[in-house]
Amino acid sequence: MKDVPFASIEHSVPFRRRLLALLVMAVCLTPGITQSQSIELTSPQQRATEFGAEVDAFVSALGLHVEKFAVRINRCQHTDVIDDSGKYYIWVGAQLVAPQSDATEMLAKLHSDWMESDWVIHRYRTMAEGGINLAARHQETQHLYALDSGFEAGPERYIVGTFSTPCLIADVGSFSYGEVKDWRDD
Repeated sequence: MKDVPFASIEHSVPFRRRLLALLVMAVCLTPGITQSQSIELTSPQQRATEFGAEVDAFVSALGLHVEKFAVRINRCQHTDVIDDSGKYYIWVGAQLVAPQSDATEMLAKLHSDWMESDWVIHRYRTMAEGGINLAARHQETQHLYALDSGFEAGPERYIVGTFSTPCLIADVGSFSYGEVKDWRDD
């Protein structure tokens, strides 16, 4: 099989549809805030650093190589609170490579591991063209992880992941939404 550069799949229609579906699912599954919930006050930059490091460690533990990795502070969309200023969640998007060309096997094993631990599976589906679409939420942290493989270019090599925290409330008066360029603590 001829290796196709991962960047070229970004322009294919099936890739865009599947990425859009992952993004919509991540937004829809991002929990909202109600007035009865107690939410930890925290610095968005600090939370971005912590969650970016958590996802980076997860990806490394799976043995995946990172081609692209972005950390963002996003505005919560589903709030029941009238004043939503200072409410945010951290989102991480990653384009990943399974160096052993075993993406489907890797995601199937991850699904099995998550079924036996504190994860609630929201989606587990084998795609018609190969690959797996997996989304789950950790019960304790409420972090949502969604991973998708089976792309036309390198169906067993490439994985796209989106990861998000629940909605949080900033402990600072002013902060910026958007990409966090300096999320690494080193």
